[in-house]
Amino acid sequence: MESNETSGIAKVEQAVDNGSEESGVEGEAKEVSHEEAIEDLTVQIDGKKELAESISASVEGTNSRLDELREKMGLPVQEDDATSVSIDKETLEKEKEKKGLLEKEKEERIFQQERQRLVEEEKKRIIKEKIEGLFEEFSRFSSQEVQSLSRSGRMLSGGFVESGYLGKLAEEVSKIFASSFEKGAKTLSDIEENLPELLEQFDEQITAEAEMNVDERLENEKVNKDEVVEDISSEAVMKDGQKEEVNGTENSSQEAQASPENK
Repeated sequence: MESNETSGIAKVEQAVDNGSEESGVEGEAKEVSHEEAIEDLTVQIDGKKELAESISASVEGTNSRLDELREKMGLPVQEDDATSVSIDKETLEKEKEKKGLLEKEKEERIFQQERQRLVEEEKKRIIKEKIEGLFEEFSRFSSQEVQSLSRSGRMLSGGFVESGYLGKLAEEVSKIFASSFEKGAKTLSDIEENLPELLEQFDEQITAEAEMNVDERLENEKVNKDEVVEDISSEAVMKDGQKEEVNGTENSSQEAQASPENK
């Protein structure tokens, strides 16, 4: 009986480990998003939890049966664990350690996912500020200056545009901005609608600035990773509860409509 239980535990352990290995292979083949990684880690953590519960149940069952046998045979209670129980306990500790490492990895992924969200928000704020600030600078140029920029990408003096928002502009960028300005463009939405590829030229610069701002803000606010993870987890639980409540209301409504009394 004991060997059958051990065999069952081994199967669960093998299945959990296989899941981890498959996840690792997939991670090498392609870059996994934070969301995908979090889902995968959750599955692995649940698997480790199930395995730990199986091992604990096996240890308790084995000890209970051995105590019953000793009692029937008139033997004293054995202080030391049986060999199989000792092995199971060692396995249990290892699985708990693995589960702890997976939980830490999941927490880090959740934190990085939230950081990425903040960076994306900061990028939107920065690009809006810089593009609309650049158009404001163009509005202070004379019409002749704008025409020169639209034709050659250079000022009448032959120099480059030195923007307080985007620095020194390349000729092609100046030409596009000047041409857009002449056609009435004044906001970021005008550029997004007509020249989205232009914004890609500033993506690396904007991303670096956004990441620096977010990291600095997190550091200044002394944001704790555990607090971020806890807030996001609580928010996810609330959303799941709201979905269940909505589904329950819809089901009740459908049952009421299907009732013979309503026909």
